[in-house]
Amino acid sequence: MPRVPRHQSAPGAMRPGTLYHVTSHAVAGTWLFETARDRVVFLSLLAWQCRERGLVVHAFCLMGNHIHGILEDRRGQVSQVMSLVKGLYARYYNATRHGGRRRGALWAERFSAEVIDTKRYYDAAVAYVLLNPVRVKEPMVGSPEIYPWSSCAMTVGEGVTPAAYFARMVEKEGGIDAILDSMPKARNAASAENRGRRLEILVEGKEFVVDGVLGGRSREEYLGFLRAKVNVAAMEFHEAAPSRASSRKEATRIWRMMRIRRIRRRRRSDPRDPLDPQNPPCLPLLCQTRRESLARFLPSRVWRSQPSSAKSSDR
Repeated sequence: MPRVPRHQSAPGAMRPGTLYHVTSHAVAGTWLFETARDRVVFLSLLAWQCRERGLVVHAFCLMGNHIHGILEDRRGQVSQVMSLVKGLYARYYNATRHGGRRRGALWAERFSAEVIDTKRYYDAAVAYVLLNPVRVKEPMVGSPEIYPWSSCAMTVGEGVTPAAYFARMVEKEGGIDAILDSMPKARNAASAENRGRRLEILVEGKEFVVDGVLGGRSREEYLGFLRAKVNVAAMEFHEAAPSRASSRKEATRIWRMMRIRRIRRRRRSDPRDPLDPQNPPCLPLLCQTRRESLARFLPSRVWRSQPSSAKSSDR
């Protein structure tokens, strides 16, 4: 079945000059990034496509089985960017797993893109993306700026620019040449040249901005804002846990009571014989299934249909 296109008038449509909170998950909980080099390759693909199609990355976070990003789409090209980045990374992933014998889909579905239309929503969305490693069930780090695979470190780090941040990231992997040597053999010289160009674009870091995220605040103030949101979220979660459990129990009790009443009301208002196949009562599906299973053990004459002459005489 063909996918449903994104209409320009629909919420989340790809409109030029719009900010989006983009999310995409791996299929069946597959681990998207097994090594640091995998993450560098993915970021290089994202940086390359953002330069080619005029996008700007305000924030990002690479988790184990999904990704988050706050993207500013200046030309209405975010669909094309995500489609190409995800496709090329899936090809790289399959070629570097199990001796290049992995096949099948890597991404679970199309990416989701929520329009960011207010300053308040923008702050909330960026904070949500940067706090992902801390807000999971088992926190990966104690503070968001420690996590190395999000833009939090270059947003709140004093004197840390995107160029310096990604240059250090590439140096930890041995440099551009070492990363290129570890990748599968390129099909031709042009493909190999494009791989090097993508890594160079990533190291330049021009497609990643932090000024809009800070919004006039200092780096220390913004880090305090993030840490405060972590503490408030943890307190609200633990305080609301008993109320959530009691509300679920109450909802289940009410649902069961209404279901029993509905079944009893149907039985009282429907005097038809449940063993009559010609005129079955409006019983719940469970009762109908039991009635059909009884037909295997009852005499055949009970379930035999009336003769055609009897049917014609009744008319």
